[in-house]
Amino acid sequence: MIETLTSLGQEIFSTGLVAFGGLATVLSVFHTGMVHRLALITDEEFNATYAVATAAPGPNSLFLALLGYRVAGLPGLVVALGAWSLATLSLLAL
Repeated sequence: MIETLTSLGQEIFSTGLVAFGGLATVLSVFHTGMVHRLALITDEEFNATYAVATAAPGPNSLFLALLGYRVAGLPGLVVALGAWSLATLSLLAL
């Protein structure tokens, strides 16, 4: 579980550092990392999570919350949103 959370956090944080233009611009990077490279989630699960997130009202970061939850439950949700927020705050601090 710790390895999963660490991989999830590192993938989202590192992608968040280069995500100019919002979440939609790096969706394919997330897909490649989560599905193919790390194998944290299947292709069908990734697509279903994205479909639910885009159908629901709210910010695009809802997708990350759902993705984290799908991968590792409530701890995954917290790690996913924390990593995305930390990447943004790190860039603002520069």
